[in-house]
Amino acid sequence: DTFTVDWPAKPRTEGIRRQLLRKALWEQTRREVAEELERTESPPVTTTEYTETFIKEGFTARPIQTDPELHRRYPLYGDSGLSVWSERFPSLPGATRAPKTGQRFRRYAGFTKPLDETLDDDPLDPK
Repeated sequence: DTFTVDWPAKPRTEGIRRQLLRKALWEQTRREVAEELERTESPPVTTTEYTETFIKEGFTARPIQTDPELHRRYPLYGDSGLSVWSERFPSLPGATRAPKTGQRFRRYAGFTKPLDETLDDDPLDPK
């Protein structure tokens, strides 16, 4: 069995009337502040030059990916970019060719070293 000691209550440092008065004043102040916040107007919605100039009522944007007419007129990102390499690709000499020409800039495993071979090894040094 364990015995617990009941500690005596701390002596009151504030009278009951003063405590009730303090609580009433805090409640009154809280109510006044809440009413003042309710009376204040919300800040006006600010508009930018972009929304005033370009955003009009009734305007709906058509996504270019799903609209064939817009995709035909503005062919953005539908094809890979043209470069000197892509124009000369069929006539370039080389021992190996990339397996898929549609994915030109992806890593091709035929050009990489195996992981067990380090890059610091001399290729002419016989082992």
